[in-house]
Amino acid sequence: MDIRQAINDRRSIRSFTREPVTQETLREVLTLATRAVSAVNAQPWEFAVAAGDVLEAIRQDNIAFYDQDRPTDVPDIMVDGIYRERSREIGKALFAAMGIERGDRARRNEWGQRGFRFFDAPAVIILSMDQMLDNTTFRLDMGCVIQNICTAAMEFGLGTCVEHQAVMYQETLRRNQEAIKRQLAKLIDFDSDAPNAALMVNNYDWMKGIGFLDFIRDIGKLITVNYMMAKDSVKKRFNGEGDGMSFTEFSYQLVQGFDFMHLYEKYGCKVQLGGSDQWGNITTGTELIRRKLGAEAYAITCPLITKADGTKFGKTESGNVWLDPRYTSPYKFYQFWLNVSDDDAKRYIKIFTLLDRATIDALVAEHDAAPHLRTLQKRLAEEITVMIHSREEYEKAVEASQILFGGATSEALRRLDEQTLLQVFEGVPQFTVARAELGLPFVDLCAAATQIFPSKGECRKMVQGGGVALNKEKVADAMRPVTEADLIAGKYLLVQRGKKNYYLVTVE
Repeated sequence: MDIRQAINDRRSIRSFTREPVTQETLREVLTLATRAVSAVNAQPWEFAVAAGDVLEAIRQDNIAFYDQDRPTDVPDIMVDGIYRERSREIGKALFAAMGIERGDRARRNEWGQRGFRFFDAPAVIILSMDQMLDNTTFRLDMGCVIQNICTAAMEFGLGTCVEHQAVMYQETLRRNQEAIKRQLAKLIDFDSDAPNAALMVNNYDWMKGIGFLDFIRDIGKLITVNYMMAKDSVKKRFNGEGDGMSFTEFSYQLVQGFDFMHLYEKYGCKVQLGGSDQWGNITTGTELIRRKLGAEAYAITCPLITKADGTKFGKTESGNVWLDPRYTSPYKFYQFWLNVSDDDAKRYIKIFTLLDRATIDALVAEHDAAPHLRTLQKRLAEEITVMIHSREEYEKAVEASQILFGGATSEALRRLDEQTLLQVFEGVPQFTVARAELGLPFVDLCAAATQIFPSKGECRKMVQGGGVALNKEKVADAMRPVTEADLIAGKYLLVQRGKKNYYLVTVE
C-alpha cells in the first residue's frame, strides 16, 4: 500500500473482530511510528500495549467508572462555534446511521460504554508522556506519532480508532498501587513496628508538581553532559548498538537519580538496588546526592536474570509469569517453574528461593544423578509457588498436573475450579453441544454430536477395549446416557481416548 492510499483509506473503526494481533506486527507498527518528527529529538512518547486478560481488566475498570459517572483526569474537549457545529453534525450522522433516536438514552449509554471498552478491539496501544514534558511542543510530537501509528497500521491490514479518554484514573492508579503492595506483602513486611519496616511510595506524588523548566534549572545543572555521556549504557547506544537514543532516554538517568535523592532526603534511603543495566542511572543518583546535599549514598547491582534462550527475564519479554493469579494462575505459575531447563533450574533455585547453600548443593547432586526425575525443578516450583500463592494453591496445582500426567481420579478432576480446568486443557480439541443433547448415549455424543470419534463403530470398539474414559472414569458401556450428573462445574465433559488424547466438551 502506498502512502497516498493509506492516508485516503484510513477510517476510525468502531467495530473490531476478535482476531488477535501478533506481537511482531504491533512491534513493527510502533517501530515505524517512532520515525515521527520530534522537537529536539525528545521522542516524548511512551507506549503500553494491552491485550488478552490485561486488556479485559482495563475494560472492566473503565466500565465501572463510566457506570458510576466518576470524574476523570481527561481534559474536557467541548468547543464552541463552528467546531461545536462540526462535532454535533458528525454525532447526528453517526447515531442516525445506527438507528439510535435522540431520546433513546439506553442505546446512547450502550454506545458510550462501547467507547470505554475500546470497541472490543483485540489490542490497544496506550500512549503516555512524562508530565514534565507537558507543553504544546511535545503535544505536537504526540500527534505526529499517533498519525504514524494509524498510517502504519494500514500497511498490515489493521484498522484503528483514536480514543481521547482515560485508561488510568487516579483512583484506579491508586488501587493498582495497593494491589502491587499486596503482592509484595507476601515477601516483605509492611506492617512491622521495626525501624526497617517496608515502605511503598509512588514517585508520581513528588514529580507531578515539577515542571520541565524547573527540573532542568534545579536538577539538570548539577550533572554535566560529559558525565551522562560517559555511562556505558549511553556510549553503547551512541556507538552503533541499537537505533540511537532519544532525548527522553538520555535524560532518564536524571529523573531516576532525582528519585533517589528525594528518597534520601525524605526517608533516609542510602542504598538503591537494581539490575546491572541500571548501574548508570543509580550512580547518577549517588552523584546528585553528593553534589546537592554533600552526602554519601550507595548503589548495589546484580547481573540480569536471563532465560535459557538468552532473553531477559522481565515484564517486556514474552512468555513470562505474573504474580497476580488473574494473569498467571497458580497452576500455570507452577508449570512455568516445573518446565524450566536443567541449567536454568540450577540458577533460579539460588536466586528465587530462600533455601540454604547446603540444601541447594544436595538438590543439585540428587538431580544430576537422575535428571529424568526433575528433582530440582519440582523443588523449585514448590518453593516459589508456596511463597507467592500458598501451600494450598501449590497442592492444587500438583493435583491438576496429575490429571494430565498422572493417575488422577474423577474426584480430583471435579475439585478443579473452572479457570484451572480450562488452563489444564488449553490447546486440546474442544467441542460445544446444546444442553438439549444431554441424555444421548455416550456413543452418539462422541460420534454424532461431536467428532471425537469418526464413527460409532470405532467408538464402540475402543470402549470394548477399555481405552475410553469420561471424566477420568472408564466407559464400560458405549450406550450409557450422558446426563447432567456427569457435568464438571455444571457445563464440561472430559473425554479421553487412549492415554494422551483428551477432548473437552462444553455444554451450553
